[in-house]
This record gives sequence, structure tokens and C-alpha cells, in this order.
Amino acid sequence: MYAFWDNVLAPLLMILQPSVVVEIGCETGKCTRKLLEYLAPRNGVLHAIDPAPILNIAQWRQEWGSAFVLHPQRSLDVLANSTNAQMVCIDGDHNWYTVFHELKILERTCSTCFPLVVLHDTSWPYARRDMYYNPAQIPPEYVQPFTYEGIPIDSGHTINKHLANAAQEGGARNGVLTAIEDFLQQTTLPIHHTILPGFHGLSILVDERLFALYPALRRFLQERTYTPVQADYIARIDRERIQASSLASLVAPLEQSQKHLLEQTRRYTLVVRKEVHALIAQMRQAYANRHLALVTALHQDRLVDKLTDQLVTLQQELFTLKRTRSVRWFQRRNHDPVPPENQPVDILIPIHNAYEGVVQCIESVLNNTQSPHRIILLDDASTDTKLLRYLHNIARQYDDRVLLIRSQRNGGFVRTANKGMALSDHDVVLLNSDTIVPPGWLYRLRKTARECLDVGSIIPLSNASSIYSVLTDVPWLNHPHPEHVAQIDALVQHSTESLRPEIPTAVGFCMYIPRRALKRVGLFDLRFGMGYGEENDWCMRAASQGFVQYLDDTVFVYHKGGASMGAAGILQNGQITVEANEKLLRKKQPEFHAIIRQYRKNNHTLTRIQQTVANAYLHRKRRRHIAFVIHQHPNSNHFGGSTYHVMDLVRSLRTSIDCTILYPVSATSIGVLQIVNDHEHQTTVSQSYADLLRCLNPDVLHVHQPAHSGFSVFSAAASLGIPSVYTLHDYLSIDPHFRMIGPGGLFVGLPNRDDPCPTKPGWTYGKWQYAVRGHLLHADAIIAPSQYAMKMFDRVFEDLPAKRYVIEHGYPPVVLSHKEHAHQCDVCFFGASMGAHKGKSLIVSVTKELCSKGLTVGFLGANAKECPALCGIKNVQWFGRYNRERAVKLLQEIHPKAVALFPMWPETYSYTLTEAWSAGIPVIASDMGAIGERMRAVRGGMLLTSMKPLEICGQIMRWLDSPSYDDAKKQIATYTPRSAAVMASQYMQLYEQELLAGAFVNLKG
Repeated sequence: MYAFWDNVLAPLLMILQPSVVVEIGCETGKCTRKLLEYLAPRNGVLHAIDPAPILNIAQWRQEWGSAFVLHPQRSLDVLANSTNAQMVCIDGDHNWYTVFHELKILERTCSTCFPLVVLHDTSWPYARRDMYYNPAQIPPEYVQPFTYEGIPIDSGHTINKHLANAAQEGGARNGVLTAIEDFLQQTTLPIHHTILPGFHGLSILVDERLFALYPALRRFLQERTYTPVQADYIARIDRERIQASSLASLVAPLEQSQKHLLEQTRRYTLVVRKEVHALIAQMRQAYANRHLALVTALHQDRLVDKLTDQLVTLQQELFTLKRTRSVRWFQRRNHDPVPPENQPVDILIPIHNAYEGVVQCIESVLNNTQSPHRIILLDDASTDTKLLRYLHNIARQYDDRVLLIRSQRNGGFVRTANKGMALSDHDVVLLNSDTIVPPGWLYRLRKTARECLDVGSIIPLSNASSIYSVLTDVPWLNHPHPEHVAQIDALVQHSTESLRPEIPTAVGFCMYIPRRALKRVGLFDLRFGMGYGEENDWCMRAASQGFVQYLDDTVFVYHKGGASMGAAGILQNGQITVEANEKLLRKKQPEFHAIIRQYRKNNHTLTRIQQTVANAYLHRKRRRHIAFVIHQHPNSNHFGGSTYHVMDLVRSLRTSIDCTILYPVSATSIGVLQIVNDHEHQTTVSQSYADLLRCLNPDVLHVHQPAHSGFSVFSAAASLGIPSVYTLHDYLSIDPHFRMIGPGGLFVGLPNRDDPCPTKPGWTYGKWQYAVRGHLLHADAIIAPSQYAMKMFDRVFEDLPAKRYVIEHGYPPVVLSHKEHAHQCDVCFFGASMGAHKGKSLIVSVTKELCSKGLTVGFLGANAKECPALCGIKNVQWFGRYNRERAVKLLQEIHPKAVALFPMWPETYSYTLTEAWSAGIPVIASDMGAIGERMRAVRGGMLLTSMKPLEICGQIMRWLDSPSYDDAKKQIATYTPRSAAVMASQYMQLYEQELLAGAFVNLKG
């Protein structure tokens, strides 16, 4: 409506010269100020009606005095009391029900003439389409089907996504203009209707009897009467303006990004150009040395191959010699001592091409092996130059624990494995290059080897380990991420019983062999050639000498299966055996297949393990996993409201979903508290939030306080396909100081985009909000605990596509005392009241005034040390620090006549208000934010109308002795706080229906 001020509203005021004006919908007060500038000098009065104005109400009242009367209620509840208005400006809830009944109230209450009424938004988009600020306040029969999908415009974009808009345009009881027309059709008053197109449209309703009193009024309207062609033309221009404005809101961020990218490109170009010159110089030097290095390496590789073959031959001869009767006569298997714990285990990885699998395997071993070890990479004549470069780089980078041995000719798996076992003098693990190992894998395998002294070999559980496989029907295990393997391994550890059953034969994908067994049994039989069946033969030979093979059911190792054999050409597509090796195995070990058949038929332990893992996986897959981000330790003694809220939510959800809380420990480390039913696990990691989310892989990321994580956590979640939610506990997205208060501790309203941020040198508020918007574009939902908080957020970020929800905070069950207590004080300031943002300065002044009048003032949540100015005052009492578990009980015992809350910023909820009402105590509060909104809804106390201590003191004393005080006590006598369980059920419904409908869950299957 403000756009019509100069050409319409100001001239109308000059013609009518009203003394009383009603304005419905004042929001930030742009039009309100103009009306007051006209009325105040003429001793006029403005009645402003708005249930949630974005104003510093106390400042406005102080500035305009009796000329400004604010009614913080719905227009339909208060309009009838705003009598004698000569002019009414309506720009409130733009729907048929509200507008029609506003006009009906004016018709019913007008004493002589119908007042001059000016209504905004009588053209597109709300002329024939309802919009609801709060659909729940409209009777259901008058509510059109609505969505939060926005209103489509010609460019293919939508506008006003943050509002509840009727799904369809047109039809009965739909839209502002329809409401006006329906009213005019049924009224008996002679009302003239003028529509002014442009700026969403303006309708002027004039009682025709006023034309005789104000002849200039008729001329004014005639001059602004348009032909249908002119009106249509202006409407088209207005629609183009709306479309251009919508596109401009999209273009500005893109232009800023383009500018930033161009600058980054320029900088990177200079850096890259410098690096290219340096690399060219290095390359020339490298080419000069290349020829000599190649000749030397070739000679050394051939020498190593020759010596290794000789060593393998000697090992075979030594094995044959050890089996003679004369040698065995003096040897016993248990004579071999168990190697010391600090002796390393050699991890042998035969490699032939298959770059991606090899890299994944080696990286998992490097990252997840903490026990003493040495990694021996046995390259069997790979031809992939990319892979060879990688192997050389790894060997150089980890030269203290990685040894690379290359062969010039492809000898096959058996010869390569024998080469590695012959070079080692420790326990060994034969590890296929198409595996991924989890954290702690080697420690657990080695633990089994030390506890079972007759071990011949040990293998872990796997998805592809012949008859010992688990979770074979989980499709995502075809291409898992290492973190997913770690999750399955953790599932195995927690679900299995550490049975470690004996098995007839190992599977060579991950085979732990103690050195004492290798000494007795020897190496693989070279007749198995390129590979397949050699481990079965070896296990049969080991069993004949009294060694036992074990399945370690505490370890899970991923195995792709056939990758290295396929890369070497040993197995073709669909082939699972090598016929020649099968014949050789039957010849050497004719009883092998019968033993396997008998084991599969009679062994129930393996079936038990496989079923246990499968059941644990199915149970885990059904449970959701939500990660919560907060800004302080969840076990801190000094919680804020956001942390209380998260802990309430987690306590209510933990039996049905897995909860993980992420919180800062230091500038470089993150605390992780994982909660499943009654089990809690707490750890600290030095990772970025992005890496941690990749590892945790939650179903939903719920950010409550991004002060430590930063808003980039939303972009990180989106890159991983994780839905994200942002709950507004303060105004950090708008102001990095998060409370929007000035240096004097007073609320200053929305900051100017061009003003500098005091807490972020070099930044303006606009730059901060632009950076935040870029990340919040990836958020799927925005939640606020109050309508006020959501409205403030949308003043800056209404264009964000995230869905909006208002979910009021819940509170844990409260056990109330029914014992009657005497009043220990008249007024009790409750909560952490000694901060500037909590109104400390005002509280001290008001306390002194109240005490001077003989009233007793108490403090629960603060102590005398925090406020020396009140020490020694006779009527001041201190009841100790705030303790949430005992807060309501303590308030009942203190039993003040009223609790006082004087915050200087618009809080988004206020738990202390809930606790005061739960204790049955009325509240005196500053009219700010959600506190003002909730006070008006419950009517459980008194809102301050002044910010001057002397006036506040008088207001409190009058109210305590008034019927209004008794009415407030009656209202809160029936008050029941919203339970945390009800709140949690709403969040769970949001998670399931809005964010996870059709989405994959953690451990996707």
C-alpha cells in the first residue's frame, strides 16, 4: 500500500481530514509512520492492528505518544472496538473470509456513514486467490485448498513460496476482490467502488453520502477512473513488473557469483602460469635423468625376479627336506613360540592392473590398520601406467611401512603369493586387491591367532567368501564406500558372539597365516599355476599336520570377487572355476569335496552366524538415523535453549531412531555422541563436517545451531544427497551477532544490508546474508518455534525454496506440587537475567523502584555477584542459579505473585515462560518476539507498555491489585505445557513424510 501514498493516500487524507484512522497490517511500519506524521500534529489517533508487528513497540509508543494505539490482535477480534474511524486502510490477511468479515464489521459498527475504506491487493495475484498467514485461524469451511508451492508467473518461476496460497485461482469465496464484490452485492448502503490498477491493485470504497460533504472527493475519484483498456494495460505492466522483480532476485546472486568466479579465475591463472613455468623446468631435468633410471630399474627388476625364483625353489626343497622322517623325529609343532605382540604382520597384496579396486584396497589398509604391520605390494607385471605411478608414489610416501616388489613377467597369483611369503619371516595376511578392510581388522585377526595356538589360517566374514558369505542379497555391496564397509563391520562386531568356528578350508581373499604354520606346511603348490584352488590344497595339507582353519566372526572384509583374476584373464565373464585346477585338486585331495559337503550339511554354527548378521542388518535398516548439529557440549552445565530442545527431542526419539549429536570440542575437532536406545558412544574426531557426514551417512541432517559448523554444512549435506533441516533458535542467518541488538543492548530490528557487521570485520550485513543464502538454498525445510521467528526469517529469505513449518517447542513431563506455599516475594526475575540482552540495566532500575515502594523482588537464575548494584538492598532476595530439572518446583516453593521476563531482543520461544506458567504463576514481560506472541495467545500475564523504569513500576503495582491479575491466574490454572513427546512426533512425521519419502536409508538395501 505504501506505493500509493503520494498519489492516493496523502490526497485522500487532505480531502477528508480524519481525526481517527484505522490501519490493518502494519508490519515494519512504513505506511504507519506516514499516517502518524499526518495525524500526530493534528491531534489525530491511529489505531494500528497487527498480531505480529515487526516494530520496537516500546520505542514507537515513546516516539508518538497517544497518537499511536497498537492492537496486537487479529483484526476480526478488535476492529469492532475501534469506533469513530473516518478512514480505514486494510492490508492484512489477503483472503475472502477475513476481508469480507472486516467489511461486515465496519458496516455493523458505523454510526452514520460508512467510513472511507482503502484495500490493497485487489489485482493479481490476490484479487481472485486467497492467501493465509495462518490457515488454522480461518474456519475450515472458508479455507480453500492451499499449497506452499508458490504462485506461477509467466517466466516459469513462482512467487510467494513462503505463504499458504490457494491452489486454484477464481471461484466462489476466493480472493480479496471477490470479497469486496460479495459485500457490495449484499449491503444496503450506497457505496461507490473505485479500483486503481498497478502495484497489486488498490480499491477505494466510499459511502456516496460523503460526496455531498466533500465535493473534492468525487472529482478526485473521477480523475482516477480508468477505461477497461487502460486498466488492462496497467495490469499487464504490473504483472511484467512482478515478473521482472522475481527474475531480478535470481539474477543478483548469479551476477555476484559470476564476479567472484572471474576474480578467482584471474588469480588462479596467475598462479597456474607460474607453476607451469616451474614444472617445465622440472620436466626438462627429469627427462635428462629418465633414460639412466629406466636402464637401472630394468636391471634391478630382472635381478630381483631371478633371486626370488631361486628363493622359492629353496623353500620348496626345504619343505621337502623337513618332511623326511629324520627331521620330523626331532620337531614338534608346539615347539614354535608365539611371536611377540610388537612383531609386525606382513600384509601381502598381489596386484595385476584393476586400478580403481587396487587404490581402494591399499587406501583402506593404510587408513584402517593400526597394529604393527608391513605392507608388501606384489605387482605381477601390471601394464596400467596410471596404476604403476600410483604404486611407486605410495611406496615413496610410506617408505617406513610399504615395500613394492615388481615382476617383469606375469607369473600368476600362486607364484606371486609364494614370492611374498618367501620374502617374509613374520605372520602374513594374503589380501586380494579387490577388498576393502575396516578399522581394527588386523588387530582382531591377530588376536584370534594368538588365542588359538593350533591356527593354520584365519579368514574374516565377507559378502563374497564362498560358503562363508554373509549379506549376499544387499545390492549396494556391489560398489560400497569404505565408510559403509566400516558400518557393516561395526554391525558384525556388535551382533555376533565371537564364536570363531573351525572350518574345513579357508578362502584366499583375506587369509591370515601364522609363520609357524608356513614353516610346517610350506608354500602354495606352483602346479596351480595362475591361481584357483591353491588355498584349498594348502588347508588340506595343514589339516593333515594338525593345524586348524578358523572363521573370525568378529571381522567383516568387503570382497568384490574375481576382479584381479578377471584382470589377469584367468576367469572370463560368468566363470567361477578353473577346470584344470579343479582336476588337480581332486587328484591331490580326493576327500576335499566330501568334507565340504559334510560340513555344509551338519554345521549349524555357520548358519547361526549368517542369520545373526542378516537379522542385525534388517533391524538396522529399518531404523532411521538423524544427525543433529549444535554449538555446545551436550553434557555442559550451562545449556542454552537450543541445546535443551535438542536433548528433549533426542530423548523422545532415541527408542525409534538412531541419533547422533555433533558439537564443537575445539577449533579443529568435533565431538560425536551416538545414541541408540539406551546405549551411548562418545568420541572426538579431527575431521571437517563434510568428511564426518560422509562417514556417518545419516538419513537427515538437522541443524539447530550452525555457529561452529558454519552454514556450509547444508551444502556439504546436499553434495552427499542427505536431506537437511534448519530450526531457527535465533537470528544468526540474518545477523552474525544472532540477536540483532545494538551497542546499548537494545533491539534495533532488521539490520541495513549496507551497514558493516561489528562482529565480522570487512563484512556488511548484505554480504553475510548473501553467503548464508547460498548455503540455505540446499536446505529442504526451515522450522521455527513461533510465527514471529518465521516471519522475521522470511523478511530476508522469503525467496528460499525450502518448505516452512512452525513447530512449537515441547517440554519434559513436570511433576507439580499441590502443597500451598506462602509468597516469598512479590516479583521474581527468572532465568539468566544478568545479561545485557536479557535486560540487566532495566531490571536493576525497576528492582530499585519496586523495592523503594515496599515490594519484595527475588532472583532465581542469578546471584548477587553478577549484580553488585543490588547488593545490600533490603527487599532483594537471591534464590540461586537456574536448574532446569528443579525450576518449576523451585518456582512453586518461592511462589512469587508474578514472574518477570524483560528480554531486550525478540526471543524465538522462551522456556522460562513455559516454566513460569507450568508453576501456575502469571508473567510480566516485555512485548518482544515470541514472548509477546505467546502472552497474547494464552493471556497469562501482562505485557509492558513502556520501557521507563518508573512507569513500569507503576504498571506492575496497579496490575497486581487489579482484576486483570486474577484473570491471568485463572487462564494459566488450565495451562498445560506442550509435551516433548508431541513435539517429537511432529518432527518424526516431518522426517518421514516430507524428507524421506522415497529416499534411501542408511545402509541402503
